Amino acid sequence: MKILRYFLPATIGLLVATNVGSQDLKATATDKISAFKDGKINALSNKISENISSFAKDHFENMKYLDFNINTQDYLKPTFSIMSVNEIMKIDSGTIFNQTSINTHDGDETINIGFGTRKLLNNNTLIVGANAFYDHQLTESHERVGAGAEALSSMFDVRGNYYNALSARRTNSGGTIERAMDGWDLRGDYHLPIEQDINLFFSAFEFENPEDVSSYKEKGNKYGADAKLGNFSIEAGYMDDNQANDAWFGNVKYVVNFGSDESNSSSSSKSFEDVSDQLYQPVKRENKIRVVKIDASGVVVGGF
Repeated sequence: MKILRYFLPATIGLLVATNVGSQDLKATATDKISAFKDGKINALSNKISENISSFAKDHFENMKYLDFNINTQDYLKPTFSIMSVNEIMKIDSGTIFNQTSINTHDGDETINIGFGTRKLLNNNTLIVGANAFYDHQLTESHERVGAGAEALSSMFDVRGNYYNALSARRTNSGGTIERAMDGWDLRGDYHLPIEQDINLFFSAFEFENPEDVSSYKEKGNKYGADAKLGNFSIEAGYMDDNQANDAWFGNVKYVVNFGSDESNSSSSSKSFEDVSDQLYQPVKRENKIRVVKIDASGVVVGGF
């Protein structure tokens, strides 16, 4: 929990700066982000987004969201992923949707297929939703199902997910036995009340081997912040857990705009605002199947 010594003061400082009148800091942040949005890089990214969006609308008319993501962590190789959110049907003040993604990490490819529903409440200032997913890791054929619930608003988001492993033990290409783990996670996001879209988040997670004969558990927390800069989304933070896997992490995401603001629409207001344009933002969950690694004698040698 060493990170708390740094993260909490920084968080308090940000909250004070954005809520107690530090206008110079807010103006500086706004100017920097606006400069990026008006720059040549962002102009090029907008043009690319428009072309991809036009193609998708012509060939995949139900697609509402598309992103390309690179995720890095201190002691791990980068993860690359593509994700889309697609409308299945509209319902009264809400939607039923599909979310599909594929990610690759260290030679492992995982496909995630999910279905969810979301409904607008309280004069469109609150979204409540539920979802279910099937995850399949292609290389070792690990399988898992998951279920989640969420509440989204212009001021904060709360999410929870549960994961249940389906597959039995698998032997990987290196001869090590692997077993998919059960688990859960909770995440809360606070949207800073400034004109630019900057969020703070905190999450807790726990994963464990469902086998009694080879017990293993990973549990910990993540802390961080993310910001939207035009078509780019940047996230950075720190993870600490009970397995000494403490590490800094970050990811850069390129989001294709399909005609509405796919990011959380921030403003300097502290009141709840209309969030109907957030119906098709992606479900936030652990898409990689976490596994425990076991040697031939049954001793746990690690996990991820």
